[in-house]
Amino acid sequence: VDVCLVPPPPVDFSMSQDSICLGEKITFSGQASNIVSWHWDFGDGDTSSYQNPLPYTYPATATYSVTLTVKDLNGFTNSVTHKVFVVASPKADFSYRKACQTDSVHFLDGTSSPTGIITSYDWDFGDTGSVVNQSTQQNSVHLFSNGAGSYHVKLYVTNNYGCSDTIYKYVKVHDNPKAGFTFIQKNNPMTKE
Repeated sequence: VDVCLVPPPPVDFSMSQDSICLGEKITFSGQASNIVSWHWDFGDGDTSSYQNPLPYTYPATATYSVTLTVKDLNGFTNSVTHKVFVVASPKADFSYRKACQTDSVHFLDGTSSPTGIITSYDWDFGDTGSVVNQSTQQNSVHLFSNGAGSYHVKLYVTNNYGCSDTIYKYVKVHDNPKAGFTFIQKNNPMTKE
């Protein structure tokens, strides 16, 4: 008796990227031929039966094992698994030391990054009259050229996975105090008039 062994169908899939930021969508594309059924397991309990499922968003940060199982025209199955790393975005924050209009304002980065490290800081001081209105330093110093007032300062941060966050705060620059005094002249009894 001749036995014809048919190998399982070759299968693979591609992803738009292997690490994404929480809340971003990822796309999957199945790669196999002569397939009658596709079964995706996204590793979080959700599934799909399309060759190329709709863009997918994961509910939490974790490493997910994504498995694609296919069945060919002969009824043979095969599967392949790849991992997706879902990364938390950083949380941008900063504080600043209060200053008067002739003083520079010192900004202190307070950003947290639960996953990865912060690789870029982009400050926009909202100081339209200044020649230098931006900085890429983690902790920055800026002298507001328009003087006293309220400025809309923005900090945009990105981590090494490309995840980012932005925070805006109003920064108040105070007027310098105005020195002055008054005096009352009293007659001195020892003085002759």
